[in-house]
Amino acid sequence: MAESSPEPSAAPPIPTDKPWLLNPKYPSSAAFFHAFLHEDDRHVVDCSDYEPSLRTECKYYGGREALLNSVERFRNFPGSMDFFESELSSLYPMLPPRIYQSMKAAKSYIFKREILNQMQMLTMNDSFRMNQNNVPIVKMMAIYMRTKDEMMEGKLEFMPYEANELAVFEKHVTDRFKLATHKGRKYKIHQKHQKTIDYVFDTIKTMMPVNKYDPEFTSLRKVLMISHEERPVHKNQQFYDYLINMMYIITVEFNNFINNNMSWFTPYPVDQGPKTAYVRLFKETNNSYVLGFELLREMKRCEMDTVQLEEMLQDKGPMYCLDIREVLSLKRQNVELIVTQHKKAHKKNVWIPLVDGTFCLPAEPTIQYFIFWAHNKGYFQNVSIERRDKILDAFSFIKTTLEEMQKGYRLVLQSDIEKIKDGILEYFKNNKISPPAEKKEVRHIDKGLWTIKQLVEEIKYLELDTAFPEMVKLAGNVFKGRLLKHFPSLDLCSAVEILQFFCITRVEKSSRIFYELEDSWFEEMSSEVPAAEPVDAKAGPKDSKAASATSEVAPKESEVTPADYGAASKYSESRPAQAAPANSEATPVSSEAAPKESEAAPADSEKKPKDSGAASMGSKVTPADSEARPATSETRPADSEVSPKDSESVSAQSAPPEHQAAGADSEVSPKYDKEPKN
Repeated sequence: MAESSPEPSAAPPIPTDKPWLLNPKYPSSAAFFHAFLHEDDRHVVDCSDYEPSLRTECKYYGGREALLNSVERFRNFPGSMDFFESELSSLYPMLPPRIYQSMKAAKSYIFKREILNQMQMLTMNDSFRMNQNNVPIVKMMAIYMRTKDEMMEGKLEFMPYEANELAVFEKHVTDRFKLATHKGRKYKIHQKHQKTIDYVFDTIKTMMPVNKYDPEFTSLRKVLMISHEERPVHKNQQFYDYLINMMYIITVEFNNFINNNMSWFTPYPVDQGPKTAYVRLFKETNNSYVLGFELLREMKRCEMDTVQLEEMLQDKGPMYCLDIREVLSLKRQNVELIVTQHKKAHKKNVWIPLVDGTFCLPAEPTIQYFIFWAHNKGYFQNVSIERRDKILDAFSFIKTTLEEMQKGYRLVLQSDIEKIKDGILEYFKNNKISPPAEKKEVRHIDKGLWTIKQLVEEIKYLELDTAFPEMVKLAGNVFKGRLLKHFPSLDLCSAVEILQFFCITRVEKSSRIFYELEDSWFEEMSSEVPAAEPVDAKAGPKDSKAASATSEVAPKESEVTPADYGAASKYSESRPAQAAPANSEATPVSSEAAPKESEAAPADSEKKPKDSGAASMGSKVTPADSEARPATSETRPADSEVSPKDSESVSAQSAPPEHQAAGADSEVSPKYDKEPKN
């Protein structure tokens, strides 16, 4: 009797640890907006359609384009797609990933998990512009990239930035794009059975890798069905012919590049890792430090002698940081210190990924975040001084955080930040403290257009002078700071926030000491309401760094508007903007890139931690978040976000470059390329 053939093995179970990939809480790019926007402002995003859209001009955030740019910067870090729980087809950031310099500024590095994003940026060129026809392609690219990212198993690893190899990839894929509409293209839709959405889906499905969370290609079908509803296949065969051929070229070229450089997309083998340990050197204004256990983990992976380091880390918590001088004193071999500076999007700090899959923020911006959070909730509007002090009792974490910083804990885990917020809310609940039922909003005035008189009027309109009588008297100091350019880009909303910050640090003594603010910032001016005339700029505060410590730089409306998040920009007003070049030519050694070993430690860095997170709030907002650009590679600018529902063409405008340190790129704005529908 013939043996029966074995039954086919059952398909592996679908993992359940990332339910948001197919069933997101917020559709498409709404997940990023939800995380970025203040909780009282989330109503500006309408999620009733396939793609979210902005309801208002969002003046608090500098306008629509500035908000789009800020959100792109906010999510531009490795692991952000899952961190914000975005669905599988959500677009990757349309800003180039950061390129880092080693401490000796001799080599450039990139996170492995951002190579795919860099490859996407390299495809955005004259042959493949970010217009309404290409939105479905970029969404399908996102599904492909998200699937390939699983190869890294969520690990965070550096690798040398190989600009030449990527330049070859860019040229090759760009040349092949021309074949998408060539008469010799691989796929042609001309028969009746091909003019269906099922044929388009089945054809593209064969090109795509199988995502273990979506083995049935549900997300791919959704993208194509949305496109089919707007442009039926049987009426737009030329468009879908182009769509299929472009996806064929992209997947073939991506697959070839990945297969030829597999070590770039997979974790280092435990038993045969590189001989060099890659460790981040977090750079502050006056100091630099390394996460102790990140250094220990890398040295162990490279089988280095860790006895001395383990002694230094004995009884220390997981977020303990070593001063650069301590690191340089170690008996270390082949440890590459890679300089990392904290980045900030307008109004929000950019999360820092850790090697164990968790995320954190520097301690200083964490303090600032909660001060601004309380201010924007309106807790200090029309309350007595006694009530103000009761509210500030909830901020005892500030003192604890500062004390921990001086003990070497300069980063705060996301889980601890959530605990701080829960503690504040619990305190408010127990003490019956709530924000006003009808919170007053700042009546926005653009940067450079408001006067001292208007600032004072706004303070009184918001009734903040009841809790902080000195706020009116300190208004002139902020105005002077604007004249002296300590606050590079200051609208009225930000001016009020800065005053609120200074008033709270005036009351909260530990904060004031921490930020080392000069007494001139707390000298009360005349009690009379200042006139509208400009104040003599020479009378500005002594400490310009203190002034800039809390300044928020709103992205310019002429700056880069990120290309489509997932909605093909119902958000934008079809204004021209440009994504920054990923790796345009720059001086190989950035002036900010790294401290020399002989200069690594400032004299009094342990005595009183000078604010760096605060200082970073005054840093210039530039679309390209690169630490320094390697001189050998170039990337053409990606185009900005456009909407399938937009119909107006717009001319190109270029944004003036920000004042940047040596080695940084100047930024220009990409064009919208709105092609007619087929």
